[in-house]
Amino acid sequence: MPARVVLFDPDGTLPSSFASDAGLDDEIVQLDRAADVQRIGREASALVLAPGHDGSTAMGFLASSSELSAPLVLYAASAPRHRRVVIRAARRGATILIGQTPSVLSACLRDLLVPRPVPTDAEQACRALAAGLSPPTLALLLLAVDRASPDARARDIALALGISCRTLSRRIRHTELHSVTELVMLGRLMRAMTLTGTDETPDVQARAGGFRSVRALERARSLLLTDAHPDDAPTPMAGLRHTLAHGVTSLH
Repeated sequence: MPARVVLFDPDGTLPSSFASDAGLDDEIVQLDRAADVQRIGREASALVLAPGHDGSTAMGFLASSSELSAPLVLYAASAPRHRRVVIRAARRGATILIGQTPSVLSACLRDLLVPRPVPTDAEQACRALAAGLSPPTLALLLLAVDRASPDARARDIALALGISCRTLSRRIRHTELHSVTELVMLGRLMRAMTLTGTDETPDVQARAGGFRSVRALERARSLLLTDAHPDDAPTPMAGLRHTLAHGVTSLH
Protein backbone atom coordinates (compact mmCIF):
# COMPACT_ATOMS: atom_id res chain seq x y z
CA MET A 1 0.00 0.00 0.00
CA PRO A 2 1.43 3.46 -0.90
CA ALA A 3 2.74 5.62 1.93
CA ARG A 4 0.28 8.31 2.94
CA VAL A 5 2.99 10.57 4.39
CA VAL A 6 6.53 10.86 3.01
CA LEU A 7 8.95 12.44 5.50
CA PHE A 8 12.42 13.79 4.75
CA ASP A 9 14.20 14.59 8.02
CA PRO A 10 17.95 14.16 7.33
CA ASP A 11 19.15 15.46 10.70
CA GLY A 12 16.55 13.80 12.92
CA THR A 13 14.79 17.03 13.85
CA LEU A 14 11.70 15.06 14.85
CA PRO A 15 11.83 12.48 17.65
CA SER A 16 12.17 8.85 16.60
CA SER A 17 8.78 8.17 18.18
CA PHE A 18 7.02 10.82 16.06
CA ALA A 19 5.08 8.37 13.88
CA SER A 20 3.74 6.37 16.81
CA ASP A 21 3.08 9.48 18.90
CA ALA A 22 1.04 10.89 16.02
CA GLY A 23 -0.87 7.61 15.58
CA LEU A 24 0.59 7.23 12.09
CA ASP A 25 2.88 4.21 12.56
CA ASP A 26 1.84 2.54 9.31
CA GLU A 27 1.32 5.74 7.36
CA ILE A 28 4.76 7.42 7.39
CA VAL A 29 7.75 6.48 5.26
CA GLN A 30 11.01 8.28 6.02
CA LEU A 31 13.37 8.92 3.12
CA ASP A 32 17.11 8.41 3.25
CA ARG A 33 17.72 10.43 0.08
CA ALA A 34 15.89 13.50 -1.18
CA ALA A 35 15.77 12.14 -4.73
CA ASP A 36 13.72 9.13 -3.58
CA VAL A 37 10.65 11.35 -3.19
CA GLN A 38 9.99 11.08 -6.92
CA ARG A 39 9.57 7.33 -6.65
CA ILE A 40 8.03 6.93 -3.19
CA GLY A 41 5.96 10.09 -3.00
CA ARG A 42 4.09 9.78 -6.29
CA GLU A 43 0.92 8.48 -4.57
CA ALA A 44 1.45 10.07 -1.16
CA SER A 45 -1.23 12.16 0.51
CA ALA A 46 1.29 14.53 2.13
CA LEU A 47 4.99 15.39 1.98
CA VAL A 48 6.89 16.62 5.03
CA LEU A 49 10.27 18.37 4.89
CA ALA A 50 12.24 18.96 8.09
CA PRO A 51 15.35 20.75 6.78
CA GLY A 52 18.63 20.09 8.57
CA HIS A 53 21.90 22.00 8.69
CA ASP A 54 22.59 21.40 5.00
CA GLY A 55 20.16 23.70 3.19
CA SER A 56 21.19 22.35 -0.21
CA THR A 57 19.77 18.93 0.74
CA ALA A 58 16.40 20.50 1.55
CA MET A 59 16.47 22.46 -1.70
CA GLY A 60 17.17 19.18 -3.50
CA PHE A 61 14.07 17.66 -1.89
CA LEU A 62 11.96 20.61 -3.04
CA ALA A 63 13.32 20.30 -6.58
CA SER A 64 12.74 16.54 -6.69
CA SER A 65 9.16 16.84 -5.42
CA SER A 66 8.16 19.84 -7.55
CA GLU A 67 5.99 17.80 -9.94
CA LEU A 68 4.17 15.86 -7.21
CA SER A 69 0.62 16.93 -6.35
CA ALA A 70 0.61 15.99 -2.65
CA PRO A 71 0.46 18.96 -0.27
CA LEU A 72 3.80 19.92 1.27
CA VAL A 73 4.44 20.75 4.93
CA LEU A 74 7.68 22.49 5.92
CA TYR A 75 8.65 21.89 9.55
CA ALA A 76 11.59 24.15 10.40
CA ALA A 77 13.18 25.28 13.64
CA SER A 78 14.06 28.79 12.46
CA ALA A 79 13.01 30.99 9.54
CA PRO A 80 16.31 32.94 9.30
CA ARG A 81 18.38 29.74 9.29
CA HIS A 82 16.31 28.21 6.51
CA ARG A 83 15.37 31.40 4.68
CA ARG A 84 15.88 30.08 1.11
CA VAL A 85 14.01 26.87 1.87
CA VAL A 86 11.10 28.74 3.48
CA ILE A 87 10.79 31.08 0.48
CA ARG A 88 10.89 28.22 -2.03
CA ALA A 89 8.36 26.17 -0.02
CA ALA A 90 6.04 29.17 0.33
CA ARG A 91 6.07 29.61 -3.44
CA ARG A 92 4.96 26.00 -3.68
CA GLY A 93 1.95 26.80 -1.49
CA ALA A 94 3.32 24.73 1.38
CA THR A 95 2.04 24.81 4.93
CA ILE A 96 4.88 26.47 6.87
CA LEU A 97 5.44 25.48 10.51
CA ILE A 98 8.27 27.47 12.10
CA GLY A 99 9.43 26.75 15.65
CA GLN A 100 6.42 24.54 16.35
CA THR A 101 6.21 21.36 18.41
CA PRO A 102 5.84 17.88 16.87
CA SER A 103 2.26 17.78 18.16
CA VAL A 104 1.39 20.75 15.95
CA LEU A 105 2.80 18.88 12.96
CA SER A 106 0.75 15.82 13.96
CA ALA A 107 -2.44 17.90 14.03
CA CYS A 108 -1.56 19.42 10.65
CA LEU A 109 -1.09 15.97 9.10
CA ARG A 110 -4.38 14.71 10.52
CA ASP A 111 -6.14 17.69 8.93
CA LEU A 112 -4.54 16.82 5.59
CA LEU A 113 -5.24 13.09 5.77
CA VAL A 114 -8.79 13.13 7.11
CA PRO A 115 -11.18 14.86 4.68
CA ARG A 116 -13.40 17.51 6.19
CA PRO A 117 -17.08 17.86 5.34
CA VAL A 118 -17.59 20.38 2.57
CA PRO A 119 -18.89 23.82 3.60
CA THR A 120 -22.58 24.65 3.32
CA ASP A 121 -22.29 26.48 0.01
CA ALA A 122 -20.43 23.54 -1.56
CA GLU A 123 -23.04 21.11 -0.23
CA GLN A 124 -25.78 23.23 -1.79
CA ALA A 125 -23.86 23.19 -5.07
CA CYS A 126 -23.64 19.38 -4.85
CA ARG A 127 -27.40 19.20 -4.34
CA ALA A 128 -27.88 21.40 -7.42
CA LEU A 129 -25.61 19.13 -9.46
CA ALA A 130 -27.59 16.08 -8.34
CA ALA A 131 -31.02 17.64 -8.85
CA GLY A 132 -33.61 15.09 -9.88
CA LEU A 133 -31.86 12.08 -8.36
CA SER A 134 -33.66 9.95 -5.80
CA PRO A 135 -33.16 10.83 -2.11
CA PRO A 136 -31.19 7.59 -1.40
CA THR A 137 -28.81 8.35 -4.29
CA LEU A 138 -28.36 11.97 -3.20
CA ALA A 139 -27.63 10.91 0.38
CA LEU A 140 -24.93 8.48 -0.75
CA LEU A 141 -23.36 11.05 -3.07
CA LEU A 142 -23.20 13.71 -0.35
CA LEU A 143 -21.55 11.21 1.97
CA ALA A 144 -19.03 10.29 -0.75
CA VAL A 145 -18.26 13.99 -1.25
CA ASP A 146 -17.56 14.42 2.47
CA ARG A 147 -15.37 11.31 2.56
CA ALA A 148 -13.49 12.06 -0.68
CA SER A 149 -9.74 11.58 -0.29
CA PRO A 150 -6.92 9.75 -2.08
CA ASP A 151 -7.47 6.79 0.24
CA ALA A 152 -11.28 6.72 0.24
CA ARG A 153 -12.68 3.25 -0.33
CA ALA A 154 -15.99 1.46 -0.04
CA ARG A 155 -15.19 0.53 3.55
CA ASP A 156 -14.95 4.21 4.55
CA ILE A 157 -18.45 4.94 3.28
CA ALA A 158 -19.82 1.72 4.75
CA LEU A 159 -18.20 2.53 8.11
CA ALA A 160 -19.74 6.00 8.10
CA LEU A 161 -23.15 4.42 7.52
CA GLY A 162 -22.59 1.73 10.14
CA ILE A 163 -23.09 -1.09 7.63
CA SER A 164 -20.94 -3.71 5.90
CA CYS A 165 -19.49 -3.28 2.40
CA ARG A 166 -21.81 -6.05 1.20
CA THR A 167 -24.85 -4.23 2.54
CA LEU A 168 -23.63 -1.02 0.92
CA SER A 169 -23.37 -2.79 -2.45
CA ARG A 170 -26.92 -4.10 -2.08
CA ARG A 171 -28.15 -0.63 -1.16
CA ILE A 172 -26.52 0.86 -4.25
CA ARG A 173 -28.38 -1.58 -6.49
CA HIS A 174 -31.59 0.25 -5.52
CA THR A 175 -30.22 3.63 -6.65
CA GLU A 176 -29.20 5.22 -9.97
CA LEU A 177 -25.56 4.36 -9.23
CA HIS A 178 -23.75 1.53 -10.98
CA SER A 179 -21.34 0.51 -8.21
CA VAL A 180 -19.49 1.56 -5.07
CA THR A 181 -16.48 2.37 -7.24
CA GLU A 182 -18.55 4.83 -9.23
CA LEU A 183 -19.92 6.33 -6.01
CA VAL A 184 -16.39 7.03 -4.73
CA MET A 185 -15.33 8.48 -8.09
CA LEU A 186 -18.39 10.73 -8.39
CA GLY A 187 -17.84 11.93 -4.83
CA ARG A 188 -14.30 13.04 -5.68
CA LEU A 189 -15.37 14.76 -8.89
CA MET A 190 -18.26 16.57 -7.20
CA ARG A 191 -15.97 17.69 -4.39
CA ALA A 192 -13.40 19.00 -6.88
CA MET A 193 -16.04 20.88 -8.88
CA THR A 194 -17.82 22.47 -5.93
CA LEU A 195 -14.70 23.49 -3.99
CA THR A 196 -12.84 25.06 -6.92
CA GLY A 197 -13.65 27.38 -9.81
CA THR A 198 -12.95 27.01 -13.50
CA ASP A 199 -9.96 29.36 -13.20
CA GLU A 200 -8.16 27.01 -10.79
CA THR A 201 -5.26 24.92 -12.06
CA PRO A 202 -5.80 21.17 -12.59
CA ASP A 203 -3.42 20.53 -9.71
CA VAL A 204 -5.60 22.53 -7.31
CA GLN A 205 -8.75 20.83 -8.60
CA ALA A 206 -7.24 17.37 -8.17
CA ARG A 207 -6.09 18.10 -4.63
CA ALA A 208 -9.47 19.58 -3.64
CA GLY A 209 -11.28 16.51 -4.92
CA GLY A 210 -9.08 14.01 -3.13
CA PHE A 211 -7.30 12.73 -6.23
CA ARG A 212 -3.67 11.68 -5.94
CA SER A 213 -2.71 13.49 -9.14
CA VAL A 214 -4.00 15.45 -12.11
CA ARG A 215 -3.69 12.26 -14.13
CA ALA A 216 -6.06 10.48 -11.72
CA LEU A 217 -8.57 13.34 -12.06
CA GLU A 218 -8.43 13.23 -15.85
CA ARG A 219 -8.71 9.43 -15.82
CA ALA A 220 -11.91 9.66 -13.78
CA ARG A 221 -13.40 12.16 -16.23
CA SER A 222 -12.38 9.98 -19.16
CA LEU A 223 -14.08 6.96 -17.61
CA LEU A 224 -17.35 8.87 -17.42
CA LEU A 225 -17.04 9.84 -21.08
CA THR A 226 -16.18 6.27 -22.06
CA ASP A 227 -19.21 4.88 -20.23
CA ALA A 228 -21.55 7.41 -21.82
CA HIS A 229 -23.55 6.36 -24.86
CA PRO A 230 -25.06 8.84 -27.36
CA ASP A 231 -28.39 7.01 -27.24
CA ASP A 232 -28.65 7.13 -23.42
CA ALA A 233 -31.86 8.69 -22.17
CA PRO A 234 -31.40 12.22 -20.72
CA THR A 235 -31.77 11.16 -17.08
CA PRO A 236 -30.61 13.23 -14.09
CA MET A 237 -27.74 10.78 -13.52
CA ALA A 238 -26.68 11.03 -17.17
CA GLY A 239 -26.68 14.81 -16.81
CA LEU A 240 -24.55 14.63 -13.67
CA ARG A 241 -22.02 12.32 -15.32
CA HIS A 242 -21.83 14.58 -18.38
CA THR A 243 -21.23 17.70 -16.28
CA LEU A 244 -18.55 16.06 -14.14
CA ALA A 245 -16.84 14.46 -17.15
CA HIS A 246 -16.36 17.82 -18.84
CA GLY A 247 -15.51 19.65 -15.63
CA VAL A 248 -16.47 23.01 -17.07
CA THR A 249 -19.18 24.21 -14.71
CA SER A 250 -18.25 26.70 -12.02
CA LEU A 251 -20.63 26.80 -9.09
CA HIS A 252 -19.08 29.74 -7.26
